[in-house]
Amino acid sequence: MLATGNNPIIAAKIAALLNQNNNLMKVYSATDIFQSKARYYPIVLENIVLASVALEKLNFLITEIKHLVVPTQLRGIGLAKRLVSIILAQVKTPYIIASVRQDNPASLKIFEGLGFSILAPIKSGNHYLNLLGRQKSKETTNA
Repeated sequence: MLATGNNPIIAAKIAALLNQNNNLMKVYSATDIFQSKARYYPIVLENIVLASVALEKLNFLITEIKHLVVPTQLRGIGLAKRLVSIILAQVKTPYIIASVRQDNPASLKIFEGLGFSILAPIKSGNHYLNLLGRQKSKETTNA
């Protein structure tokens, strides 16, 4: 089931999933998720968060996909690609961006397979990211 992270219990599970599985510079709490400007979309099965991703509308032109996370034991079965494909339909802006660590070839492959191109490399702390972007198809854009 695809739910949203607008529930404090689910928000806590999303935060735990992010903290355990992503190499983020910040440690996230349930409050961070619950009160975020981004809207989190987890896949929930029997009250277990199997995967999650967030969308944040930056302005009337650009939406950012962020915090894609799948636990290690569930990787490689297509959850991340399916989740990103589903949330792309939620985007109302004409342009979509995402930043992915350069040392994360699986996520880079997912985004590139969904039509994203590398726009620029970015240094963030002690690692490098690729800024990815794509245009939403004109038939489904409601800017």
